[in-house]
Amino acid sequence: MPQFSQLKNHLDGILAAKLKATNDEFLPADDYMEKWNYLYDRKDSLRKENYLELNR
Repeated sequence: MPQFSQLKNHLDGILAAKLKATNDEFLPADDYMEKWNYLYDRKDSLRKENYLELNR
């Protein structure tokens, strides 16, 4: 929505500054799951029903 683009840009800037200050890459969830060798289950993810069978 165009009327919120300025606010979005402002908030994106704040988030980027905070992530940089804490050296946080803010990776996608799948990257953390792989890093910690954790598998999603049906209670902690909005993935499709067969997610656990795919690519594992």
